[in-house]
Amino acid sequence: MVIAYKTHSDKFKEDWFGEIEFLHLTDPYKMVVHARGNRFDVIFGKGINGSYICIPNWQIGTEIASLKDRFWNRESIRRADDEISDTDIDSVVDALVAAGEYLADHGYN
Repeated sequence: MVIAYKTHSDKFKEDWFGEIEFLHLTDPYKMVVHARGNRFDVIFGKGINGSYICIPNWQIGTEIASLKDRFWNRESIRRADDEISDTDIDSVVDALVAAGEYLADHGYN
């Protein structure tokens, strides 16, 4: 299943769209995100110490807050990889927000 989502960059005052393809709909959740010509293989879920995200094809793994916490998750991904672009971080954190909304709307935990 593929869903579209919208991303906004505060820094660049720009909007763009991305797509999420869910691959696994239980914890750990797996999805592929396509945005601005990039692909992010995303795994996220809850561990013993809290929530996490891994983007193996970008060699990123870090703790996150709730899926809707755009600010915290943005900063956490930035700390995990200081070379990832702001637009790519925005693409991923807004995909997390959209994924969280989708999962909540469809009764997933």
